[in-house]
Amino acid sequence: MPANPKMPESDGPVRPLEDLPLDGLHVAVAAPSRQLLTPEGEVDHALLEKGLRWLETQGASATLYGVMRSVGRFSDTDEARALAWMRAATSDADLVLALRGGYGMTRLLRRFDWSALAESKIPAMGFSDFTAYQAALWTKTGRASWHGPTLSSFAHLVNTPDAPTTLNKESVEAFFAAAKTTPEAWPGFSWKTASADAWSFTQRGLLWGGNLAMVTSLVGTPWLDAERMSGGILYLEDVGESAYRIERMLLQLADAGILGHQRAVLLGNFAGADRAAKWTNDFRLADAVAFIRSILPAGTALVSDFPIGHGAERRAVPFGVEAELTVGEGRAHLASVGALLEGGLSS
Repeated sequence: MPANPKMPESDGPVRPLEDLPLDGLHVAVAAPSRQLLTPEGEVDHALLEKGLRWLETQGASATLYGVMRSVGRFSDTDEARALAWMRAATSDADLVLALRGGYGMTRLLRRFDWSALAESKIPAMGFSDFTAYQAALWTKTGRASWHGPTLSSFAHLVNTPDAPTTLNKESVEAFFAAAKTTPEAWPGFSWKTASADAWSFTQRGLLWGGNLAMVTSLVGTPWLDAERMSGGILYLEDVGESAYRIERMLLQLADAGILGHQRAVLLGNFAGADRAAKWTNDFRLADAVAFIRSILPAGTALVSDFPIGHGAERRAVPFGVEAELTVGEGRAHLASVGALLEGGLSS
């Protein structure tokens, strides 16, 4: 060993471990839907490692549950994916995180042991296809969960300045806040809204929602108890759906008696909605929103710019808790009632 070994160059002051945002957090990662794949269709181990490395840089540890295979469109067989999710969701972790969205969760709902999941206290987080699990979990057990980033969302947040960023700063901070609390104690956030609803109001109700296509697909199934969700605050987002298809799904929710029985509907990002518009006066998302607004009862507010979606705005939001929404002067504020009772709303 050299007498005077060369020390590695410093990247700056080392932050004490206790200052890491996820210090000591144990995350269980499972893949109930699709796998992370390379352009050639192989399992993208490098991308998986990037996501895990980002968690570690924030102070967390992670345990993987069956995420290393690819079977057709899915991360494994239905049986294996369901078993892996059950093991993760009933483990001793602090948070169970879906690997990614895609498609596949609805195939698993009939395979889950809902009694065991009712006993588990581990919050689960994901979005997109994961909406099906959140709706079924609340319907079958009354348990809340998190609509928020998946592990794949963090794959490009490793310390590589030239890498594309999949989440903005506010969404990363919202994930930190969610990971350190429960949905019932969510401190919430505020956002700017360009909603045409000019009045000021405060409403309370069950906070729920997620991906529009998934919510619509669950109507009339045993996985979505729409009657118990009446009087709620519903949030929606989607990606790759043309404006007319978004209107069609919203219209189905309205005709099924769901939209009009909410106290408020929060519209997130609908990336790609206007991609199919070919000329100046072609049908666009704004037209769809205007029509839906025109058929909603006066008691249901439609609020825009909710910071969720498949883009950089992907803030963590509870599914299945009592929440309070306040709108006025171009801003909206949302938080769980439990957090408000304890003392505060974050900005």
